Amino acid sequence: MKKPFAYPTSDPFRPLPRKTAAELRGLYWRAPTAEARALLWEIHRLRRLLLGIRNGLLQKDAAPMQERVQWAIDELGREPCVAEAAPIDRKKQYQEAIATNAGHWAHDRLAEESAIQVQRRENRNRC
Repeated sequence: MKKPFAYPTSDPFRPLPRKTAAELRGLYWRAPTAEARALLWEIHRLRRLLLGIRNGLLQKDAAPMQERVQWAIDELGREPCVAEAAPIDRKKQYQEAIATNAGHWAHDRLAEESAIQVQRRENRNRC
């Protein structure tokens, strides 16, 4: 009987085990394509970035910790995935929507929420 599928780790967000450099080289040699090479080069670049940040943060005789942390943040800030995942400023987004006249729905929703709050306040005052 076939075993049911189970994640190799207890964390469902990391379903596959982490690969060593030797395992990654083996992946390429089993499928030596241009796409595999490009992907593995990106993995190598990111691994070097992580090691550089780790080594920079662990240096005892280097700059003060605050400067090292800022350096690490700056290094990570240059990565495309970090820029793509930048937090969204909802207030700014709302103000831009109103300024471009595309914010009717946002304005109506805010007005509706304000009306509900006023109604609740009036109901509390009656009691």
